[in-house]
Amino acid sequence: MKLKSVITLGSLLLQLLLTGCGGGGGGDSTPPADTSISVNSIAVDGYLDGAKACFDDNNNLKCDPDELSTTTDANGSFYFKLTPTSGIKHIIVVGGTDIATNSAFNGMLQGIINFDEVVDNKIDAVFSPLSTLVTNIYLQKNQLDSNYTQEQAKQDLANRLGLTSQQIDANPLEDKEVFRKTLQIMQTARVMQKIIQADESNETKNIEALNHVMSEIASTLVNDTNATDLNISKVMINLESTTYADSSVSIPTDVKTYVEKLSTNISDRNLSNTPLDDLDNLQNGYQTYLLTTKNIIDTTSTINLTELATGLNSIDISDLVTNATAPVITSDTHIIVEEGIITTFAITAFSMTDGATLTYTLTGTDAASFTVNSSTGVVSFNVAPDYETK
Repeated sequence: MKLKSVITLGSLLLQLLLTGCGGGGGGDSTPPADTSISVNSIAVDGYLDGAKACFDDNNNLKCDPDELSTTTDANGSFYFKLTPTSGIKHIIVVGGTDIATNSAFNGMLQGIINFDEVVDNKIDAVFSPLSTLVTNIYLQKNQLDSNYTQEQAKQDLANRLGLTSQQIDANPLEDKEVFRKTLQIMQTARVMQKIIQADESNETKNIEALNHVMSEIASTLVNDTNATDLNISKVMINLESTTYADSSVSIPTDVKTYVEKLSTNISDRNLSNTPLDDLDNLQNGYQTYLLTTKNIIDTTSTINLTELATGLNSIDISDLVTNATAPVITSDTHIIVEEGIITTFAITAFSMTDGATLTYTLTGTDAASFTVNSSTGVVSFNVAPDYETK
């Protein structure tokens, strides 16, 4: 009897061991599917290197310490994985260096993710000034109509700028017309940003100021249903009806005139012969004018905005691309003088390089007939002009 008991217990233990080892073949060792959402994107004003890209989970337009973030590489690229959720969320990009201009990016690029519309658990997006405007348009109109979609915002912006919906999603440095619109928007927005936030050392206030300007650009575009281009005059009128930092926005008349001329200058540029590889150099060319504009606004420059606009309109696009820091002559190219009198006149110019000293010289067939002061640019005849002899 004892032996039988042992055999029965042994059989039971063997059966349990076999069952526990999966001998019956009923287990499933397949790992759970990865449901995370891959975000593989780029940040472009020019390409932003070392910028902080954040998943703005609470939609407060800030990179909070507890929110997922990463850093862009030298090509503006960034990547992270998101846990699926529902509804609309922001991704924002701040800081870093614009490699086209080698200057700090003191603004914010925005984009929105509709988790209910993500396909194949991945997001490949370009975060640019245009995606920022789409975000602003969507948020403004969705508050009035909850059925208004991100795609509608994209199409509305495309219609107002004379682009296609696909171009709104494009990399500005890979499409000349998208580049032109982006450059026009950002160069004019930067001047207005400077007007309402003079202290450029305050990064947070700079971002808030540019966000305020971009919001007004978006509002102006979406409400101007007949527009097929940026009407910067309307933007400035609308901006002056707002307050920023508890103060009414006021734009000086000379700044308004300059911004209008700057917008027109960019809009009218012919980019057909400009290679795509030169677009970032062209952006750098305009950036030097922006730096000079800010110096004038700060009253640290000896020239004025009228002279700056004249110089900008006179410089060829190829010169903007290849030699953006060359001095620009702003005086008239023709003068009328009386014969028989030794007349003097002045050449006026400015340098696009802060702190540079200009030196004036004369060349050409008749250069020997004149003398120029190398420091002041004042030119005089060596001999009184005679109509009969020359």
